[in-house]
Amino acid sequence: MVESSSLELLCDEEPFLLTPATSPVPAQRGPHSCFPEPPPPSHSNITDEECSQAFQDYILRERHYAPCVGYSEHLHRFTHLSTARTKAIRYIILVCSRLGLATGTAFNAVNYLDRFFSMNCRMKWEVWMTDLLSVACLSIASKLDEVNTPSLHHLQTEDLNHCFQPSTIQQMELTVLKTLDWRLSCVTPYSYVHLLTWHIHSSLSARVTHLLLRALLDTTFVDFAASTIAVSAMRCVVQTGALFSTLSRLIPVERMSDVDNCHKIMARRIMDPHNKNDGPWSPVSVIPTL
Repeated sequence: MVESSSLELLCDEEPFLLTPATSPVPAQRGPHSCFPEPPPPSHSNITDEECSQAFQDYILRERHYAPCVGYSEHLHRFTHLSTARTKAIRYIILVCSRLGLATGTAFNAVNYLDRFFSMNCRMKWEVWMTDLLSVACLSIASKLDEVNTPSLHHLQTEDLNHCFQPSTIQQMELTVLKTLDWRLSCVTPYSYVHLLTWHIHSSLSARVTHLLLRALLDTTFVDFAASTIAVSAMRCVVQTGALFSTLSRLIPVERMSDVDNCHKIMARRIMDPHNKNDGPWSPVSVIPTL
């Protein structure tokens, strides 16, 4: 666990402005540069057996990349922690959209963020600390997922309250890596999207991804496993008997009650058109329009 004093050694500096530079050219992803992007071709010829095996492998791995037990309770108990998390995720999603980064990069960055927060949830998270952690997590995820990694300068947008020297961000990256025990190849709800949607129209796949992005900002879903969240989003978008039959083969029986609960919450909090959650921190005001 990273103590407050050690974190301050890395970050305690006055904000400063970086020299303006030309904006990077967003990565080209077909007709739409914003995520969600279409499923990769490698999944187009996957068999049902291969899909099922990959799904089970992810389920076995996902618990190793979940936040610490009690994290959700701390988020609901301490407003400053929940606010810091929302602000950080908002920044990650916006930057990924503006720079044309892969959807998986955003989900991985949020995973690192949640795991780090959960190990340091008793700290008093000040704004500059959250800003620095957000940039560090996104930088790490970009290095893992992107072919063309954006510079640290371009990751620091006007959505942040502070700017940091590259050396400070790099030190924070190292702190995050050590805290996470260098376990970066995480399983997130987005990991399941291609396995669940490879056989359906790409527009439905995009809707599933859009729901998952919105769910990232809602602390209610922190309690649920990644697979549970992914399957719940799929059920919200595609409601057919064939789908339920497929999901019943993929999801362990003991998890079906969690899927039902998560699906109901998602339908009520995200899918319900009468839910007027349009505040400045709401998913509606953050996620790019598809």
